[in-house]
Amino acid sequence: MTSASRIPANLPNTPMAPNEPFTVPTALLDDPGGTFAYVCAACYGANVNPLAEKFRRADGKAVTRQAFWTWRQMGKGVPREHEETLIELIDDPDEPFRLASNIELADLLRHPARRGALSNSAHKPKENHHLLDLLSRITASPKHGQSVLNAIREYRGLRDVSSPYLFYRWGWVSGGVPPTYSQPFVSALTAYDVHELYDEFHNEPLEFSDFVRRYMLAPD
Repeated sequence: MTSASRIPANLPNTPMAPNEPFTVPTALLDDPGGTFAYVCAACYGANVNPLAEKFRRADGKAVTRQAFWTWRQMGKGVPREHEETLIELIDDPDEPFRLASNIELADLLRHPARRGALSNSAHKPKENHHLLDLLSRITASPKHGQSVLNAIREYRGLRDVSSPYLFYRWGWVSGGVPPTYSQPFVSALTAYDVHELYDEFHNEPLEFSDFVRRYMLAPD
């Protein structure tokens, strides 16, 4: 096991073929820095400078090559203020950077600084299985599918949601839809007849909206 503050050894030297699935080794999965280092190497090989440059162009001169090198150290990871750039890179079909099949975007982000057990528990991921089930139903539906998920993201009040991936992050990590997005999210589901995906709400859009508000929103 590589010690903290070091980039992991035995990283891929050549990038994987485009769209070829890959996994992060189990020994690195609990460490955002090690996970990010492996993903960078799998996507770019030994020369990750082009990826560092993309972060610099997107997020400013503060993202130096030295800073980017630090992100890939064990015990580090991508600072959370750069999450939006990560999402944009993942969503870009022409961008080599992509997630391994056994991780989520949150696995690349640096852990918050610990300030005691109470503060640390506040950052513990909170799963909302109702929201995750909703997203699964939408993408699996021949009538709805990924196009409707994209349309929901572009609905008024949700247009600053840069990627549908954030919906999954809300489901896996945030405990549900954040309160600031609750009303436009519910309105978008109604506008695109998502209630039809539930037998019990097939002809009851108002009851479905109440169900979403009750079970799919994150705590205040």
